[in-house]
Amino acid sequence: MGSRQSRVVQPEAPTKEEDGGFTVSVTPGLVSSLQKGSNSGGVGQGPAGRPEVVTTKEEAEEVAAAYRNGLKDAEANLRHHLVTQKEQWTQELLEREARLAEYISVAAADFKSRKFVPPSRPIACEEEAEQMVACYREKGGKEGGKEGGVVKGCNGLVDLYEKCARKVVQGLEVRQ
Repeated sequence: MGSRQSRVVQPEAPTKEEDGGFTVSVTPGLVSSLQKGSNSGGVGQGPAGRPEVVTTKEEAEEVAAAYRNGLKDAEANLRHHLVTQKEQWTQELLEREARLAEYISVAAADFKSRKFVPPSRPIACEEEAEQMVACYREKGGKEGGKEGGVVKGCNGLVDLYEKCARKVVQGLEVRQ
């Protein structure tokens, strides 16, 4: 009915070349110890199924010394790695700082080299202002000593300038 095979197919036993060059032999003792389970206290096992380890005081001291040496080596390797990493990060940050300083100095020089020129537009009432100032210069030199000479001589031009300025201000107020 389906595409699966209903009978059990046993794979062929691997040869020494296929399996890395070794084979496993199953002995009756291994089979019986596996059938008894891990809590049965089989050969080479201590209480509660744990491996039995027999050591002397000297062996325990050697293991402890080896552990301490390994710990010291690991700590030294970690310190070396951290120092190397810190030096690398420091170098990268210094390079980045130099790049940013260069960028900022170029941008600042570019900014300083530019001159601000405001947008040009015609000055309102320029003609009237020039006539009024010319009148003050002319009358101020001749009639400066006489009482009211400058004021009386230029008041018509001042009125013209004032009217023009009011028109400009009213025009600005309307635009807003």
